[in-house]
Amino acid sequence: MNNIYTAPLYKLEELNNIFIELTAKNCNQRCKNCYIDFPINKKIKDFIPFDKIKIALDEVKTENIHCIYLTGAEPMTHPEFNTILRYCLKKYNVCICTNGSFLNEKKIRFLNKVENEGNNQIFFKLSLTHFDELENDKVKYRGHYRQIIFALKTLSRYNFSTVLNFE
Repeated sequence: MNNIYTAPLYKLEELNNIFIELTAKNCNQRCKNCYIDFPINKKIKDFIPFDKIKIALDEVKTENIHCIYLTGAEPMTHPEFNTILRYCLKKYNVCICTNGSFLNEKKIRFLNKVENEGNNQIFFKLSLTHFDELENDKVKYRGHYRQIIFALKTLSRYNFSTVLNFE
């Protein structure tokens, strides 16, 4: 008897998501498990200008795009984040991949208002490293676990869809 589980085979027939890394080095946290090599004494301003994002999105010719993923070290540090989000939402659904530190009640209310301006949705991808608060905060930063739990509860109250990733 063969007890090996084989996952179904999926063929990649088209690319239907767009990933935009708004910043590669700008983050408001310094998580111990981060893959980014942050400069010690400098803040790097490596933000992609909104104009470049707009041109790139205007050149997308496919109607099969499901979602734009806004990523980066922390995409919400981008000084034009709200403008970028609004523009992306005019075209497609948007998933914000964030550490959650900007997701307070006021920001979530604002994001809810922005989402309700059009027909597309905002999703969130948040991460924890451990189900235990102390273990998680050892790897991330002090208060991260509670910040994520607060964000999940508040996003839920405003009917946002979230993905919780365990790293």
